[in-house]
Amino acid sequence: MPATLTPAAWHTLSLPLNPLLGLGGVLLGGLLGGHWLMRILRVPPATAYVLMGLLLGPAALNLLDRDMLADVQLFIDLAAGMIVFQLGRRIDVRWLLREKRLLASSLLEALCTGAAVAGMLLWLGVNPLAAALAASIALATSPAVLLMAVRDLRAEGQVTERALHLTALNNVLASLAFAVCLTVLERVPGDGALPWLEPLAQVLGAGALGVAAGALMAWLGQRLPAGDSRQWPLLFAVVVLTLGLAQLWTLAPWVALLACGVAARALDRRESLAEPDVQPLGTVFYLL
Repeated sequence: MPATLTPAAWHTLSLPLNPLLGLGGVLLGGLLGGHWLMRILRVPPATAYVLMGLLLGPAALNLLDRDMLADVQLFIDLAAGMIVFQLGRRIDVRWLLREKRLLASSLLEALCTGAAVAGMLLWLGVNPLAAALAASIALATSPAVLLMAVRDLRAEGQVTERALHLTALNNVLASLAFAVCLTVLERVPGDGALPWLEPLAQVLGAGALGVAAGALMAWLGQRLPAGDSRQWPLLFAVVVLTLGLAQLWTLAPWVALLACGVAARALDRRESLAEPDVQPLGTVFYLL
C-alpha cells in the first residue's frame, strides 16, 4: 500500500461503483464538503458547492472521475433541466418586451465578454476557432448559482429580476454562439451549406419544442386543483419529456427547457401551476 493515499491509489482501493452509489457519493460528498467549506471560508452555499465540486472532480483530487460522472450524468441532466426550467418560470415576457434597454445591455454584455475572452486567447496563441468556442462558453451564466443565491438571500426587487432575465438571455445567446462555433469547427471542407443555418434551426426548433411543452403543461395544470399533490409530478414529467425530445432530435436542450418555463408562466393565466422549487428536493437539484 502506498505511504500516501493519492487520487490514483484511492481508485485502486475503492470498490466498483454503480450509478446509484456514484449518485450517493456525489450528493454526500458535496453536502458535507460544502458545509465544511462554508464554515472554513465563510462563503455562501452556492460558492461552497462549486468549490467542493472542483476539489472532488477530475480537475483536482479526481475522487469523482470522469467515468463516475458519466454514470450519474442522467441525474445531473435532470437536475440541471429542472433548474433551467425554474429560471424560465421567473421570466416575464411582457416586462422583458417593455424593457428594451435590458435586451440591449444583454447584447452589449455578451459582445464585450466574448470579445475579451477571444482576444485574450488569440493573444496567447490559441487557434481562432477554439478561441471563439471558448468565448461562446464564457457568455453563459449559471442558473443554479444565481437561483440558489436568490433563494438563500431571499432577494427580491428590480436588481434581482434584471439579473434573472439577463441570465436567461445570456444562456440563449451562449447556446446559439456555441452551436455556430462547433458547427464551423466540425465542418467538412467543401461543404456548401451556410454554417449558421443548422445551429439556428436547432435553437429555433428547441424554442418551438419548449413553447409546445409549456402550453401542454399549462393546459394540464389548469385541470388540476390549485395545490394538488399531482402538480409536482406533472411539472417533472413534462420537463423530462422535453429534455428527452431535445436530446433525441439534437436540439439545444437548455433553450427548450427555458422556453418551456417561459411559456408555462405566460400561458398559466389562472396561476394554477405549482412552483417547481420544492424543499428539500430543490436542494438536491442545486447540489447536483
